[in-house]
Amino acid sequence: MARRGSNVRRAARAVGAAGAVALGVAAGSRIAAARRDGTGDDDLVDGHAVRGRTRGQRHVELARLGGRAGADFAVHRARRVFAGAARQAELDAAF
Repeated sequence: MARRGSNVRRAARAVGAAGAVALGVAAGSRIAAARRDGTGDDDLVDGHAVRGRTRGQRHVELARLGGRAGADFAVHRARRVFAGAARQAELDAAF
């Protein structure tokens, strides 16, 4: 005989999984709509460059920004090392 509790747990897992799928679909459609409308990650939100609402979120966002800027600069310097004088000036102007 199957226990009643195991059926309840199975049903609860199914409902939880269905809810997780629904949240994923909703988030995906919202992201797709934002990209389609041009209101994606690169745009300012409420006129602010940093979108984080809490101090921790702002710190993480600024750390990512600094990491990207540092990586871009490292790539720029590496390209510059192996470029001729004319190309170095062109790279500097573009950066």
